[in-house]
Amino acid sequence: MFRRIICLLLLLVLALVIDEGASASDPVSEAVGKGTVGEVLVGPIVQGVDQIMKKAEESGDYLMLRAAQSIKDALDLWKKTNKELLDDAYDKVDSQRFATVSGLKGLIGQIDQGLGDHITQANDLVVKSGQIVAELPLSKRQTYVLTFAPRIAPPTAVDNFQVRLQGVRLDQGDPRLFVDGKAASRILPGPTEVQFTVPVASLKRKPHELSVHRLPMTYTSPPESWWKGIFNNRETLTREIPVITLPQQLGDYALTYRRKIKREAKEEVVTDYQQSKKKNDNDERVFPPPQLQGHNDWQWKLDTVRFDQGEGKAGRCEKIVDYKTSPNGVVVQYRLDEVRQGLDWGPGHVNCRVVGTIVRTYDDEVDGVRKEGSLGWTDAVTISHEEDAISSSIELVLRTFDKQTLLAKADLHHKYFEVTHHQRGFVVTPKVPRDIIE
Repeated sequence: MFRRIICLLLLLVLALVIDEGASASDPVSEAVGKGTVGEVLVGPIVQGVDQIMKKAEESGDYLMLRAAQSIKDALDLWKKTNKELLDDAYDKVDSQRFATVSGLKGLIGQIDQGLGDHITQANDLVVKSGQIVAELPLSKRQTYVLTFAPRIAPPTAVDNFQVRLQGVRLDQGDPRLFVDGKAASRILPGPTEVQFTVPVASLKRKPHELSVHRLPMTYTSPPESWWKGIFNNRETLTREIPVITLPQQLGDYALTYRRKIKREAKEEVVTDYQQSKKKNDNDERVFPPPQLQGHNDWQWKLDTVRFDQGEGKAGRCEKIVDYKTSPNGVVVQYRLDEVRQGLDWGPGHVNCRVVGTIVRTYDDEVDGVRKEGSLGWTDAVTISHEEDAISSSIELVLRTFDKQTLLAKADLHHKYFEVTHHQRGFVVTPKVPRDIIE
């Protein structure tokens, strides 16, 4: 008996140890088991999408903003049509039931971290949103709004544009779209599509940034509960239609260049003395302009020159001979008489020199008149420079709303505009990118 009791006690202790070890060995499974599909899967994905949308709006990335908004709308529909699944334990549900949604996790993570090809990822999000909508377990009697277009308001629209809603049994749901608190004009809805006219002025666009305008809409649908629908009652449902508007300005420009000018250098100078010695006669001397600073193109500024007389006897500096004088030489006439002082008889002599301003002209470069302005979505802009601009220095810098900086020195082709270079400047013609058109 005693041995039997001892054996039973040993078996009990061993079982407790094994059970405790098994419980401690897999804490992750235990944690995941406590999470629901909404908490473990959908919640983190929606948070990631919100983060992507915020970054895209701040950076002007309309492609990613449109794609992220598309996937968020699809996830909202998925949650609405899979309410019973959201509260189920994540590790207890067949993963095939949320395989498409689950496949978003890796893509969302890459986009958030800035990894991979940006345009491809935006396209992948749009494809994924279409897959999610296509796989929705739709009721056979309810009204659904599944998607809409355009998600980006046409930037060249003047008065209004059309918003197309697509869904199921829309003609039974009395869909209404509200703009500035008023119902937008509606074209008679069909079962799968309805169109609304949205005034452009109602969407207040920012000058330099993207905007998201969440337009409220209502529609009716039979209640989900079958017993509530016995009396053919319809519930009014609400949702938002987020329309992206591009900024009022496509971007701005700055034209810079250098131009050639002629500059004049001036120096006040005094020449060396030149002596003449003659008897009762006139004489002339030529005074060329001094050549300074290693340049040999200095010339006299004739309206500044004068002669200066130095030492001499029976002689004087008479005058500047104007008709013989040029910028390359000043001619001074001397008058020499005879020296008659005691035993000192002989020819007169005198020293003369020229005082004045010399000048030289040389080529130099200066900044031309800087041209700056904004670029719209519709009108071409002509940007001109001065005729004497140095062609190699001409640069047109274009900055777009999505923080691109482009340099044009000749013709330039870009998704937002065509730049044409001509003899006196540039013409920038805006165009709507193809990837905006839906």
